[in-house]
Amino acid sequence: MNSNVDRETATTTLETRHFQGVRAGVGLTPDEIFVDFPLPSPRYFRIRTGDHLVEGDVRRLTAAELESPRLRNWEIVGITPDRVVGLDRSDDGGGERTEWERSWVEEQLVRGGLSTDLTEFERVTVLRRGDRDDAAPGADDALGDDAPEADDALEEGAPGADDTLGGDAEPTPDGASSVLVVVFGNDGQKYLQEYAFVDPENDSDLRLERQDQALLELSADPRERLADAV
Repeated sequence: MNSNVDRETATTTLETRHFQGVRAGVGLTPDEIFVDFPLPSPRYFRIRTGDHLVEGDVRRLTAAELESPRLRNWEIVGITPDRVVGLDRSDDGGGERTEWERSWVEEQLVRGGLSTDLTEFERVTVLRRGDRDDAAPGADDALGDDAPEADDALEEGAPGADDTLGGDAEPTPDGASSVLVVVFGNDGQKYLQEYAFVDPENDSDLRLERQDQALLELSADPRERLADAV
């Protein structure tokens, strides 16, 4: 079973643009930045006033590296149809006001020249899993071509979590041994959680087994939004 949930895209007017040869929809809402990539890898970026921009690529830098005082960090204080305004929050920035062309910020987010903080999860894909070879049709598409191997990407989320996907959980009558949840964040990244069936006869009784380290490190507000999304 595959299911995709997208809470906000339907209400956003998009124009088609290409980034590095990949087609994307770019939001035209005046007061927010939104870049939407289609399936098979439904990544997206969304930035609103109050969010942050930081130099560097969240895909290649650790959280500690992204918080380095050597990287400039801005709080977004204004977004218009043409411009983005930020206040420099770096140690030596002194609250300096910086303005960029909106299209340049959109381009840099996609290319990795800039990153934003993870605050929201608007898209969720749920996969009932047994043997990897028996995964529901479209499982690879839901994860996306650049998806990491689940064993490498997931961290232990509960004491005693098994080291193998699905562990020794007894499969349900339809053959599923676990549920893999893929959540897509506003920072353009995807994150994984794995749930085990507590009772094979009750497929709504689940226990969180493992999840990406980045999800374990979330502060209270994003963690609550993650729980609401899942």
